[in-house]
Formats: sequence, structure tokens, C-alpha cells
Amino acid sequence: MSGVLCYYYADAAMLKFEILFNKLKTINSVDLRKIKRMDTKDCNGNTLNNGDVVIVNKTLDVKGSPIVIKKGTKVKNIRLTDDPNEVDCKVNGTRLVLKTMFLKKK
Repeated sequence: MSGVLCYYYADAAMLKFEILFNKLKTINSVDLRKIKRMDTKDCNGNTLNNGDVVIVNKTLDVKGSPIVIKKGTKVKNIRLTDDPNEVDCKVNGTRLVLKTMFLKKK
């Protein structure tokens, strides 16, 4: 039996688990190669990265808060989120998530 792997299972449940696990490993390895990371872009189409400085291009009212972010406000050190249309940032000491359509890269 050279070159052949033999597995002995005490019950059928363990055998099914091993088969499903191997299928899952194969599926994940194929899917990870196909996944393309989406770029986060500002209103002009420039690619945004973590730590970039952006400028707000429209006066924004923050829902549920009396805070107003005025046009031209500089936002430093942005963080990208899982959604390519949103960035996490800190404006005037308040942590907010802003839509990229209202931001322009400096």
C-alpha cells in the first residue's frame, strides 16, 4: 500500500465531517483567488487609503446629533471600512462614518 493514504473511521458521522471539511478547503482556496478587493474612491475617482487626508465637499448634518460638518472641513487619518462607499474618521473629536461621495482627497 505504498503511496495510498488509508483512514479508518469509527462512525459514519466522522467520515461525513472529513468529506465536508475537504470540500470546504477546496472551495475556500478557489474563492480566495477570485476575490478582488474593491478600491475606495473619493468623489473625483481618486483612490483613498488608510491615513489619507480628505476634505468635505458639502455641508453635512449628522443624523441624531446637533453636529454640522461644514464644507471645506479637513479630515485627517481616515480608516477604510468593509464598504467601499464609506470611511471611518474623527471629525472635531467625534468618530463618524462618512460616505465617500462627499469627500475629496487632498
